[in-house]
Amino acid sequence: MSGKTMEIICTCGPTVSTPEMVAALIKEGTTVFRINFSHGARADHMKFAETVREGMKLAGKQIKLTGDIQGPKFRIGMFEGNEIQLAVGSQFILDSDTTIGNQARVFLPHPEMAEVVEVGDEIILNDGLVVAECIEKIYESATSFKITTKCIQSGPISNKKGISIPCRLIKTPFPTEKDKVCIETSNMLGLDHLMLSFVQCPQDVLSVRKLMPNAHLMSKIETPVGVHNLAAIAEVSDSIMIARGDLGVEARLSRVPMIQKHMCKQLSGKKAIYCGTQFLESMVVNAEPTFSEINDIFNAIHDGVDGILLTGETANGKHPVEAVRWLKNVIDQALAVQNL
Repeated sequence: MSGKTMEIICTCGPTVSTPEMVAALIKEGTTVFRINFSHGARADHMKFAETVREGMKLAGKQIKLTGDIQGPKFRIGMFEGNEIQLAVGSQFILDSDTTIGNQARVFLPHPEMAEVVEVGDEIILNDGLVVAECIEKIYESATSFKITTKCIQSGPISNKKGISIPCRLIKTPFPTEKDKVCIETSNMLGLDHLMLSFVQCPQDVLSVRKLMPNAHLMSKIETPVGVHNLAAIAEVSDSIMIARGDLGVEARLSRVPMIQKHMCKQLSGKKAIYCGTQFLESMVVNAEPTFSEINDIFNAIHDGVDGILLTGETANGKHPVEAVRWLKNVIDQALAVQNL
């Protein structure tokens, strides 16, 4: 591993809103700035790009600027009273009835999910707060279906919360209409790097490649299906991101370290692989990291990652410069050990 270098990717946000802050982060070791297209409007994204480029001039250094499209997001319908609570063992129905939901049922505006779900599948709701198991499925058509579930992890569900079926490949347009607008913005801004969220199969990447033929495309792996299809996805991608946040929801938090090591081993020497989410989460508030965060960074580098993504630490954290400084320090020490 002699001579290996690591990318430090910082996410733009309210904290990174001046050229002076951008320049300070570059001087600490940032090599890429990320514009998260999931948040804000086109004007916000264009302002971030302008700020980063002004910051590069101040720092006297050109670095990379990447966008990050949201990818497909599935949501349930609305409830009477806006929210319900599901208890373990209670039954709950997802169906094609477009009327407002209640304690017993809610509209599922995604027939493609109803088509592929099977009895025994886990269904994740509200970003992992609620988990249910499919115990019965009746599917007659895209406008007539009923999925009966049993709650196995209790919690609240409210209007238009997210829903996923981690073990199933959901056939849905990729990129989404929103993503296409963001890709158009990327082209307007002259971005030559783009992160693709919730990539599940090679065709997802190839569809974006048609719209940005010369861009570096980084596929974010966030679901068990994406992990299963990793080799094929990597084949058509320029690099891979282990997106631990949603992966922790979709594949269970306890499995993420194992998946991280598996993915790094599988792609070692074949494709650049990056990792993100909560590396220095405590530094959103605190000026110094925890021991476990330092250990997490060190272990990720020894797993073989080629770069680390900071999200909230720089986007809206209180100590973005210190976060990058700590990350660079640990990277340097970890690489020094590897190079002995």
